[in-house]
Amino acid sequence: METAHLDPGSDDCVFPLSLAAKIGVDLTNAPAGEAAGVGKAPVALRFAQVKLRLVSGEEWCEWPAWVAFTDAPLNRPLLGFAGFLQFFTATFRGDREEVELAVNALYPGILP
Repeated sequence: METAHLDPGSDDCVFPLSLAAKIGVDLTNAPAGEAAGVGKAPVALRFAQVKLRLVSGEEWCEWPAWVAFTDAPLNRPLLGFAGFLQFFTATFRGDREEVELAVNALYPGILP
């Protein structure tokens, strides 16, 4: 299980390259691309379809998603729009430092 950062400013979900090997994802012939954060140099990405699972207590949901993997340093995987936020309606409560996610009509996965 990994803890990730929710990043509404990120176009993609971006995970560390080391995680690909850990979960058995072969990136040998994976599509390549690049991305850059605000004011940062572009980094190389390799894309693969994986199964993501979001767990909160007894609740969970699971779906297939395209994820970018990079060897650029990341504190935690980033959950961006494509493959994550596109499938949820997010309500941000800044005063409570929390976000509520609800599955929306684009969600392609399964629910318990």
